[in-house]
Amino acid sequence: MALPPIITLTTDFGYRDHYAASLKGTLLRLFPGIQLVDVTHGITPFNYMEAAFILRSAFPKFPEGSIHLIGVDAEGGARQNTLIMEYGGHLFLAPDNGVLSLIKGAAPGQCYRVDHELLPPLSSGRSFLAQMRLAPVAAMLASGKTPSELGELFPMRESLWGEPSLIDGSMRGVIQHIDRFGNAITNIHRDAFMEAKGDRSFEIFIRNVRIQRIVTTYGDVGKGDAMAIFSENDYLELAIREGSAAQLLGLKVQDMLTIEFRG
Repeated sequence: MALPPIITLTTDFGYRDHYAASLKGTLLRLFPGIQLVDVTHGITPFNYMEAAFILRSAFPKFPEGSIHLIGVDAEGGARQNTLIMEYGGHLFLAPDNGVLSLIKGAAPGQCYRVDHELLPPLSSGRSFLAQMRLAPVAAMLASGKTPSELGELFPMRESLWGEPSLIDGSMRGVIQHIDRFGNAITNIHRDAFMEAKGDRSFEIFIRNVRIQRIVTTYGDVGKGDAMAIFSENDYLELAIREGSAAQLLGLKVQDMLTIEFRG
């Protein structure tokens, strides 16, 4: 027996107001019985880069064929395009604000601009574009419509993550996300680090902190100690055991760190 389609929701609607519930209600009305999964509604308002980081980390855990609705910075006006991206066996639905290109990175992905004339009109929520425009598209994709049936191929707006640099034996990167525990996740991927490191020792510098090893679990250091660890999405993370690295070290997004290789 086939399971009902999955639609995940990533928005900046928050949890205090009715917006997330209204979006869910609209989806359930358009496609009763669908599986709705909240990735998060706690994205910082309009911060599509934060949304891209979180969904990029989460979506590979879902079954192929899942539909991922991104309602962040969606109120860009009726002229803003709505895009569907096919990538990694999944479908992503978002406004054309650069979020989709951040999710796929340099990997190939087909993108379609939705023709809204093909969608059934909604009788309410005309000022709530995520509900009015994204929900009907997600419901039609869940019903079996293909992206090419809903629109035409279209070049998405490009946004790029900053890549770490390697100069004179040092790798420089930046913090790209701080999670709710205050852990600072950088843009340095495990593969890039291991390739640059080779057999050499290393030291990580950020603010007044120096770290000379990368641990495998948070329990490998004492309470209150700073650590470096590869997070579950394989990016280098700076943390403090049972504390907030962001608060205690004064870290924020776009802060730079340096890794010096020796030997």
